[in-house]
Amino acid sequence: MKLKITDVQKEIYPHGGRAKIHGWHRLEDNETGIICEGNPTFVENMRNIIEESNDKKEKWIFWLKEYGIKAAHPDDGFHNRIERYFSFFYPYFDNGVKINDKVALGDYDNFIVKKIIDIKKSFFGNKKYYYK
Repeated sequence: MKLKITDVQKEIYPHGGRAKIHGWHRLEDNETGIICEGNPTFVENMRNIIEESNDKKEKWIFWLKEYGIKAAHPDDGFHNRIERYFSFFYPYFDNGVKINDKVALGDYDNFIVKKIIDIKKSFFGNKKYYYK
């Protein structure tokens, strides 16, 4: 993700009038587009937070791969804790998970590692990875 800050001129219409805001900045990336707009300090702080988070995520992924973890996925709604399975919909990485491989569920600041014990196809055709 490449972040870019641009200076924009914003027109607002307070109380039926018209005003231009100068010094308004926009933060956007090359993947998703506009992230936020606001005063320069706010936009710069947002960029710093996002870059720091991306850096931590990249280091975490590198560490997982070094320790033989085959994939990582957010611990979200595609994780069924009762039946103990998850599906990959937007993994951080997936190096071809097979039975007996280890995967990480979560994010760089809070995750668990699970061993895959079975893989089944769901009704919709995606794979369900069962773990213990």
